[in-house]
Amino acid sequence: MKTTFKNLLFFSLFAGGTLFAQSENESAAAKEFDKKYKKYTENNEAENAKNSLKTAKDLIDLASENPETKDNVKTQYYKALIYLELANQEKSKEYQSIANKYLALAFNNQVDKYKEKIQQFIDQKSNTIFNNGVNAFNEKKYDVAPFLFLESIETKQVLGQNMPDALKYALQSFKKALSDNRVEKKVAESQKLIDQMFAKLPSNRDLFLIVLEDQLEVKNLDNYEKYTEQFVKTYPTDTVNKTFYYNLATCQLQKMEFEKAETNYKKALKLHGMYIDAIYQLAVTYITWSTTKSKEADKLQPKDPKYKALYEESNKLLAKGASALEKYVSVETTDRAALITLSNAHSNLGNTQKAIDYKAKADAIK
Repeated sequence: MKTTFKNLLFFSLFAGGTLFAQSENESAAAKEFDKKYKKYTENNEAENAKNSLKTAKDLIDLASENPETKDNVKTQYYKALIYLELANQEKSKEYQSIANKYLALAFNNQVDKYKEKIQQFIDQKSNTIFNNGVNAFNEKKYDVAPFLFLESIETKQVLGQNMPDALKYALQSFKKALSDNRVEKKVAESQKLIDQMFAKLPSNRDLFLIVLEDQLEVKNLDNYEKYTEQFVKTYPTDTVNKTFYYNLATCQLQKMEFEKAETNYKKALKLHGMYIDAIYQLAVTYITWSTTKSKEADKLQPKDPKYKALYEESNKLLAKGASALEKYVSVETTDRAALITLSNAHSNLGNTQKAIDYKAKADAIK
């Protein structure tokens, strides 16, 4: 079929009309938002404002999906503004995420037309949220303040920017909240706060340290152990790891949980073979454990089958305790109490000469 000038003209008008329609969607969305939606909002015409915002959304969605207009800074800018309003009204994280995406796109667009407006918007919003955090802190609303400070950070991060000092204040507020809860014995409230903070800052070292300090203070050993393991997994080479295991084991020893204490002192020593305090406490663990076994045996008749087994267990534990204590006094050579304990341990184990030697070392110390 012969192509006529008329057909070519029709095709040209059709193609141009498609592009024109998409540009119209962009402009119409902006007009709907700036002229109608804002006017309805100012006049408290809620239903009209709602319908106008939906119309603006439908128009800007068409523009942002079309290859010809999706990269236009105007499309990106109004997509962000419209979705911010939707997010605020519907409390939608999905809409907020879309708004943040398009704010960043418009801000980083090669065309700088809206860059200053976006920066001013983000600065104002983040500063307002930060100041709300300060007010909450001053009003001793320590359970609210951390999340306002963190929100101010998240707002700036939309543009890849930081909010100076906000994280420090968030953690400070959180620490105060836990402290108050300890005094008031609000265990459930503290756990809720801890979970919320870790949801926001899952790998933050300072957050871990605050939580571990708190859980040790309230003697929540299950939680202390859980967060210790998480911390060690996150920071495997951190020098404080051995101290966390040591603290946990010491609390377990106080509760006479000997197997658990042994396990965690050994974990501390695996990280630092000559952690002298852990060596000493491991020795104490074995010797105390041995004593409980022998006392348990003393309650039985010698003919009882458990009697001999308990004494055998006691002696094995005492031997482990003596071995650990020998390692300790090889460094702490003037610890007279440790030398006497070691002498008595060897005496009970039948190691007469070692008992005499360690007694002599103890007596030589003035």
